[in-house]
Amino acid sequence: MAYKITHRLREQEVRFPNESAARRYADQVGGGASHWRITVAGTSPGAGWQATHAAHPAAPAQRSPTTER
Repeated sequence: MAYKITHRLREQEVRFPNESAARRYADQVGGGASHWRITVAGTSPGAGWQATHAAHPAAPAQRSPTTER
């Protein structure tokens, strides 16, 4: 199942192939999990569960076409 992380202050989303990659990225590259919401891809940030941990630096970061400006 695909997951995405959404920054709490900026309108930035990064998609991942799985939950553990999203968690590692947020912790190690994204400045800490407290700055991100981790949700199942295809849901709004408030609709999914929120993470207390985060993702992987080697995971491919993909932007959602709906959030690129």
